Amino acid sequence: MGSSSRRHRQGLWIAASLVLALGIGAAMWTAAQARAEAISRATMEARVAAQTRLAPLLAPRDLTAPVVGQRAGSLGAAIGREILSASPIDEIRIYSAGGRVLYARDARIVGTRPSYIRDRVAEVAGGATSSWVRGGLLQTHVPIWLTQGGTVAVAELSQPVGPLAAEANGPWYGLAIGLGVLLIGSVAMVARTVRASMPAPVAATASPSGQARRLGPDAPADEHPGFRGLEEARRRAELRAEEAEESVRAVRAQLEDALARIEEMEEERMITRTSTTRGEGEIQALRDQLRETANRLHEVETENASLRERLALAERERTAASDGSDVAGLRARVEEAERRADELAEAMTRLEAELEYTRNRFHMSMLTAALREFDNDAIQIEETNGDHDAVVVHRSPLRAGKVR
Repeated sequence: MGSSSRRHRQGLWIAASLVLALGIGAAMWTAAQARAEAISRATMEARVAAQTRLAPLLAPRDLTAPVVGQRAGSLGAAIGREILSASPIDEIRIYSAGGRVLYARDARIVGTRPSYIRDRVAEVAGGATSSWVRGGLLQTHVPIWLTQGGTVAVAELSQPVGPLAAEANGPWYGLAIGLGVLLIGSVAMVARTVRASMPAPVAATASPSGQARRLGPDAPADEHPGFRGLEEARRRAELRAEEAEESVRAVRAQLEDALARIEEMEEERMITRTSTTRGEGEIQALRDQLRETANRLHEVETENASLRERLALAERERTAASDGSDVAGLRARVEEAERRADELAEAMTRLEAELEYTRNRFHMSMLTAALREFDNDAIQIEETNGDHDAVVVHRSPLRAGKVR
């Protein structure tokens, strides 16, 4: 009865260890999700701040030339009063579409062109908000303009990512640590129940006469009754304890590896989300360009039809003229109209080629956006049937590249 009860308790502790290991994995995954959502919210808030609070503080010249001198001081004071003091954002920079620093708190870098951000600024100037984590800072890049169709610049809003991430995933990390402590205790209880379930020491071997041989106090220790059985039981207990400790270390290593993989997938998810946002902005820009090209083509066709009517009217006037006094003037008008018609025909040809090129780019952008939907990492936490818990992270082998 006692042996059955011990086996029952041992099974309960093993099951509890498995549940705790799964709980730790779930807590770490939830922490990564919470961090990604917090970064996404911070990016959206920075975008709203740039377009609604920063843009009204700027003048048209601030988007075309470096802001220095008295203007830099007044603009910095306004930014500190309207944005920095009322939000977690602690620094703002403004770049031109070509990557030139137009405004920064450090006046020494104003007018320079940092190479590490040049390509990113050019992409954001096309209309797509983007963000990345660099040097412990969450930097959000937002396109800003003062008038529709006017000069476009890029605002960089930086804030520390540490407090943001700690607020989002701190409770989940605390839960994971607590579950880890409970897991260690549960594994220790498993080892204890295993040790308690070991067989009793072997009885002393009887003497040939059937009576226990009496030993003196000076007899060797290994000749005492039951010594060898006790020594063997001790070795088995130590071996089981070492196996249990090795299982705990293996589970801890797998949990640390799972945490590293979750953080890596979180960064990849942020990159994928940024690329998707940029792709949506590119598609919208191509749609606008397609619409503008179609409108220009329609205007050219209308002007061409009007010119043809003028040509026909001039031809009728030339035919109806009774004397040759006005023939030279009519001929000049006809030649001018024909020249204008040739120019319009060339313009129509160029616009049709531009329309076809824009349409092809639009289709390729749509295809790229569709392919990006396949670029998702699947995380699956499984339980193995071995001697200890295992947290296995599966990564989807499918990778969607950019279509050029």
